[in-house]
Amino acid sequence: MDQGSCKIEQVTILHVSDRFLAWIGLKPILSIWMTRWIPAPVMAYLRFTLGNLFVWAGVLKVKDPQGFHESVLAFELIVNPLAAWVAILLPWLEIVLGLALIFKLVYRAAALCLGGLNLAFIVALSLAWGQGKTLDCGCFGSQGPTNLPLQIALDTLFLLVCALLFLDERPRSSSLTPSSARGLGGVLSS
Repeated sequence: MDQGSCKIEQVTILHVSDRFLAWIGLKPILSIWMTRWIPAPVMAYLRFTLGNLFVWAGVLKVKDPQGFHESVLAFELIVNPLAAWVAILLPWLEIVLGLALIFKLVYRAAALCLGGLNLAFIVALSLAWGQGKTLDCGCFGSQGPTNLPLQIALDTLFLLVCALLFLDERPRSSSLTPSSARGLGGVLSS
């Protein structure tokens, strides 16, 4: 069989979500809006800030794994063996995804994953709030009872920033430029 006549396309979650946005007609509108109305430095600031926020949240959870495990159990959504795995793996996932945003490495995939995490957080927090629970969500380490409506609002804001970062399709600058070799100068560039 002629290799030129058979094109195999790699399908990833990014391709599927891009195609879905195109199918419902939002992709061209959102792409034009993003590139015209949100300046590249603002997007870089949002990417850098959200990345640092998730790294910080992950580090706080890693420093107190028992406290975060208790927070996960307090939601009463998953049982103990699974809750222990969530308490161990979720902080590291947040750190890795946050670093991917900061250093602009597969940042669209990182934004998509963080958006999914935020959506899961919103659902869990909303269920706890709907059941009238008073708990420490563990979002930023063990800090005592969480104001659930405020945390839901913050996670919704983080979800929107993740969506903006995911939809931003500006040309990516090379990560091997001289400015990136000097330190954070390359990190904050668009």
